[in-house]
Amino acid sequence: MKFLQVLFFVTFSSFISLYAQRNANNWYFGNRAGISFATNIPVAVDDNAMDAIGATASASHPVTGALLFYSNGERVWNAHHEIMLNGDELQGSLNSTNTAYAIPDPGDTARYYLFTIKTDPLVNEAEPRRATIHYSLIDMRIDQGRGGIVEEHKNILLEDSVTEKIAAIPHEDQQGVWLLLHQINNNRFSVYRVTASGVSFSHEQAIGTPHIYNLTELQGHMKASPDNKKLAVTLRSYDPTRGPVPGPFEVYDFDNSTGMLSNPQNLGEYTLQYGVSFSPGSRLLYLHGFAETGRDAGDLLYQFDLADDDPVSSRTGLLRSIFPNRANLANFNLQIGPDGRIYGAGNLSESMDFTGNRLLVINRPDRLGLDTEVSLLTLDWPETRVGIDLPNFIQSTFKGLSPGDNPNAPCNDEIGIYLYPNPAENYITLEVAERCFSAYTLTFYNTIGQRTGEHFVDQQEFGPIDVQNFKSGLYFAVLELADGRIVKRFVKL
Repeated sequence: MKFLQVLFFVTFSSFISLYAQRNANNWYFGNRAGISFATNIPVAVDDNAMDAIGATASASHPVTGALLFYSNGERVWNAHHEIMLNGDELQGSLNSTNTAYAIPDPGDTARYYLFTIKTDPLVNEAEPRRATIHYSLIDMRIDQGRGGIVEEHKNILLEDSVTEKIAAIPHEDQQGVWLLLHQINNNRFSVYRVTASGVSFSHEQAIGTPHIYNLTELQGHMKASPDNKKLAVTLRSYDPTRGPVPGPFEVYDFDNSTGMLSNPQNLGEYTLQYGVSFSPGSRLLYLHGFAETGRDAGDLLYQFDLADDDPVSSRTGLLRSIFPNRANLANFNLQIGPDGRIYGAGNLSESMDFTGNRLLVINRPDRLGLDTEVSLLTLDWPETRVGIDLPNFIQSTFKGLSPGDNPNAPCNDEIGIYLYPNPAENYITLEVAERCFSAYTLTFYNTIGQRTGEHFVDQQEFGPIDVQNFKSGLYFAVLELADGRIVKRFVKL
């Protein structure tokens, strides 16, 4: 037992770095949907026992990546997909925007605080609504290692008049976490500290636009940047006589030493705001929302460059080329994955037959504009399981990740090698994931096997490589790596 206690302490002493490894390996969400990131490509799994509409909690061991538990706010299931000991009758609701949010206990990594959000039932559109938030303490040593909720720390009321928005940001000293909520019917944030001593109130702060009692302004997300320096908050504005109306989309600076917000920026007016995510590098910000005017008006997924002097002018719509019919994309959540990509779940179109079991994927989220390469990923489940939301995680988990950086992925996986642009006109660049990189030989061949160029590469990102003298057509870039050979195709224009 002393050895285990030492192990837990050592794990906590590097809380942030360990927590950023494999704790997001397993995603359980939606209508019994599940995916595993045990390899670099997310793979559908079919053992989820849970139904949920909103964003769930899904926790994995930060070192091994093994599933620990998952929750829809009403119950919590263990890794055997059984209701955890004392894990039923939680004070949450599976249809809240954020049904559950798990934060590891900074004093004991065998324990987790599980926050659950419950929303007033909808009576009519004019009736004021609010959400309440409770928390329970999970100890993974209970029930022979299957975990359970500590009886005396179950369903503890934290706050009773908030929205469904929640975010957690590690403290600068790495000895705890800031927990941020947004109150309802005002512009106040409630800020708590989660430390080795437990959960305690820190302060409240009035800043930004009020969130009002009505049909939808409780809903939506707020997310921190992976570098812990910013917070973005969606506002799903609603008028009882007109329905959904445009509202400001705001991003704030955040001081993770004091827990204070500052410098609110309005990035424009958007209807139906819901999902939001920063890129792993924290420079770029993505929003699901409908813009009626301005650059790329009429799109439903926007990218902003926060390094631009005027981020609003940098706004780029990303869905127009993929979904010509974007009507009814009413709710859409975004979440960074452990492979460095951003995934989206929601109503992709008017036809659920088209939506099926697809996730939207922003393949290169730290690149500008359409170079992000937005695509669709179809998952192999026997029936439609993707819902509106994906699991919640502390966003610093994904700081600085790039596609191919998943520590579980084999280094001979072709996704660990990225060649761009493709098609190419004059130059190409090759980038090898850091986890895979070693010096290699790069050889180009045309379709009849003629060698058109060769390079010895001793740097992770190599380029630009001049291909201006290549004739138009298909070429093969062959990389001879320490762990084997990888072939990438590209087209020369």
